[in-house]
Amino acid sequence: MLWSLARAAPSLPAFRAATHFGVNVLGSEHRDLAVRFARGARDKFAGVDYTLGEYGVPLLGGAAAHFECRIVDRYYGGDHEIFLGHVERYHYVHDKPTLLFCHGTYHRAHPLDDNG
Repeated sequence: MLWSLARAAPSLPAFRAATHFGVNVLGSEHRDLAVRFARGARDKFAGVDYTLGEYGVPLLGGAAAHFECRIVDRYYGGDHEIFLGHVERYHYVHDKPTLLFCHGTYHRAHPLDDNG
């Protein structure tokens, strides 16, 4: 799993010190939660339903999927740092519609039919 974080992000030192990270795939009903985590805030988890996974990463309640990843490498990416992780554990809810962010707005993902 690959993701990147702005080098100016206040949370960068915590991710650099960590051995694992979590990825939460939000359900289509979680737009407000996505906006909350996309903006700068002192404690993004205050009042949020979550548990800690086996590797100590936060797993959001009601998410469509969770991935717990071991950090295997980090790369310089200009104004971002790129994290590469090996998926150690995952859980997903098969029929739960997911939230997508594309072209500056949120969308509900729909499964493709057999014809693509």
